[in-house]
Amino acid sequence: MNAKIQAQAIALGGPITYLDVEEGEKANKALDLIHLRAWELWKKTAADLRQ
Repeated sequence: MNAKIQAQAIALGGPITYLDVEEGEKANKALDLIHLRAWELWKKTAADLRQ
């Protein structure tokens, strides 16, 4: 999906601004927190269903 979006952006012909290293690290940290939160919710839901 990301490659498709990137190819479409390139095809538009305008400038493309990529994340720099610091922005990429911040984005990864945010995604890690989102996944952790979802994982904890899924575990709780599964535990509740078992009871």
